Amino acid sequence: MDKLDLQGHIYVGSLLKAAYSRQVSEWHMATMIRCASFFMILPWLIERTMIW
Repeated sequence: MDKLDLQGHIYVGSLLKAAYSRQVSEWHMATMIRCASFFMILPWLIERTMIW
């Protein structure tokens, strides 16, 4: 493997890593929002089940 090939691999790797981390952060945000809404609904659900 020559130097240029190695640089190409590093470049592609960094691109993939950037795309992956962006996807993960978006997924993480969606999960956080989902968890937050779940914890907002949770006391109401507990209240409803306690009444039963």
